[in-house]
Amino acid sequence: MTASHYLVILPIDSAGEPFFAAERGKAPYNQMGLASKEEHLDYGWKTNLFDGGTAGKWDSGVILKSETDGKAWKVSLALPLDKILPGGAKPGRKLYANFYRSTPAPGEYMAWSPDFDKNCHLLSRMGALSLE
Repeated sequence: MTASHYLVILPIDSAGEPFFAAERGKAPYNQMGLASKEEHLDYGWKTNLFDGGTAGKWDSGVILKSETDGKAWKVSLALPLDKILPGGAKPGRKLYANFYRSTPAPGEYMAWSPDFDKNCHLLSRMGALSLE
């Protein structure tokens, strides 16, 4: 899959996107596109999207629960540590992530670790998570 394919296959109501990497600022990394109807698309990026990136299917093994009540959307994810990263994640090590949520205004989103850009694939701004 190339960048041009990626831009047209996320669901219309896709509103959340978590990203996971073993190293901050470096591919490979995994991305999930979440929709409010418990749908998701999972990508494993070998190179960064904006460096002419290529992605394949990522078998995330996610267990996804999504709830909406007309005012809010709540998503719960359970991701197996052996699938969250290429080669798996191990206790005692860090992994890097960012979590994005789109807003009603086109082109605007919120990020757990702000990237100060309109680029969800800015891997250098991922936050660190410690597994214990």
